[in-house]
Amino acid sequence: GELICEMVQLMLDQARTAENALAAALAREAALRELLDGTEPLTDRLLREAYLLGLNERDTYQVLVCEPPWGSEAGRYERFEALAERAETSLKAGGASPVLSVGPWDGRLALVAGRPAEGMEVKLARELGSGTPVAAGHRIQGIHSLRRSYRTALSALRVVKLLPYPAGLSAEALYLETLLSALNPEDARVFVDRVTGGLPPANSGQGQMLRQSIEAYLHAGMSQTGGAEALGIHRHT
Repeated sequence: GELICEMVQLMLDQARTAENALAAALAREAALRELLDGTEPLTDRLLREAYLLGLNERDTYQVLVCEPPWGSEAGRYERFEALAERAETSLKAGGASPVLSVGPWDGRLALVAGRPAEGMEVKLARELGSGTPVAAGHRIQGIHSLRRSYRTALSALRVVKLLPYPAGLSAEALYLETLLSALNPEDARVFVDRVTGGLPPANSGQGQMLRQSIEAYLHAGMSQTGGAEALGIHRHT
């Protein structure tokens, strides 16, 4: 009877420990989400939680986001957990400290890296592989600017996902592209119509020929001669 009592007590203690660990993890994730994407000003409570997570106003931080191809599939929580562990290990090996992760979050994993090294996003994309694009936001100082780093990381991710291959790029390297991606689609369409209104429709024969010419010109490094050779035409044509 005493042995059974001890076994039951041990099982209860283990269950209580697991519940406490889950509650702590959920509170940590909620605090990170609010720090990165909240709409209200940072409260004293949230600042205290940030300090408990190892964040402060003196250090430099950078937010990275990655979006695995299976982000919306069933059973993704276990896969995200493994992905987060690999990502944290990779960033820490590169000298970042602390490294905090939150996800799955809208099919993405977000990471806060303290004292970030140059080119972390490139190394992380290479480490994760398997068609997972990675984007890094602007480097910022202190807790109050984490939202700007997260916002610019999401803008950079939109651009990275347009590439024909997964890569790791930063918002600082894609400044113009991320700026353009933030434009209102209707305003962008009006601007494009004003600039290129005289061009033939993209789905017409002339439009397809023009697109082929532009692509050949760009692939040739914006060389008229190289583009003409690729198309088999005279450079003045």
